[in-house]
Amino acid sequence: MSSFPSEIDYTGTAQQVAIPINAVFGVTLSGVHYVVRTLVGSDVPANDGAFSSLKVFAPAGTILNPIYPYPVAIGNLETSQRNADLLYRALYKVVPDRVPAASGGSMNNVMMGGIHRGKPWAFYETIGVGLGAKSKADGIDGIQCNMTNTMNTPIEDMERSMPVIMDRYEFREDSSGSGEFRGGCGLIRSFEMTGDSTTVTIVSDRSRHPPWGLAHGQHGERVQVFLYEKRGKKGKELPVKVTQILGPNEVIEIRTAGGGGYGNPRKREEARIDLDLKNGILSRKYLADNYPKVGLRGKSQRRRK
Repeated sequence: MSSFPSEIDYTGTAQQVAIPINAVFGVTLSGVHYVVRTLVGSDVPANDGAFSSLKVFAPAGTILNPIYPYPVAIGNLETSQRNADLLYRALYKVVPDRVPAASGGSMNNVMMGGIHRGKPWAFYETIGVGLGAKSKADGIDGIQCNMTNTMNTPIEDMERSMPVIMDRYEFREDSSGSGEFRGGCGLIRSFEMTGDSTTVTIVSDRSRHPPWGLAHGQHGERVQVFLYEKRGKKGKELPVKVTQILGPNEVIEIRTAGGGGYGNPRKREEARIDLDLKNGILSRKYLADNYPKVGLRGKSQRRRK
């Protein structure tokens, strides 16, 4: 760990706020340990002694070390992800060959519930994103990243137990950041309501600032949330932190963010691009806009003719 700084100082962090995005210091400290742990190598044991030389300071009364009674519920879910991104970007200056581009950067929390056939029901899950690319590898498609360890609910169990139908569950085409190594792509997950009235809350992030790329890699696509009055109709885009009351046949859809790319897109191997086209990870238009040099030769060009 000699390459890493011995102190992490959050002086200058924004003051705590009256909405629940503050993260308790334990969450902030966990983020530091997580990021350092992913960069130092598996030969370093995951115990307290491995971090004993690392000092972390976050001023009291800030969003990374709030004082009671400021609310903190979303801090563990979303602010922890921003903290991880911040640390990776800072440490890129120290160990650039080890730090990945930004991942989708949100747990994409979906909560819903209501009364169905006289009985209350509730549902909560988080949804994966695209992992950021590394200096020698593509990012992973549709996976939970950084400060989370949850998995999505199987569709069969959801539809059997609750008044919900899953309209779409697929990789999000063109969401990955381009690069010599592309970012992972995000996911699309659409929920159609079959009950009389369902309250749905989405708590997500990365709608304004997309996941960044590194070493000339491009950013991943931002997260989006849409409301459809009926399946197949044109949707209305919603804020990514929102509560809606939905009736029968209404659909709420979340499109999660893709990971940032790593390296110059012009250096990407043609075989990798051809495979991404075949698998529906990227479209021909995306290829023309993001990999113009590669798009002018070989199999990729022949497919477009």
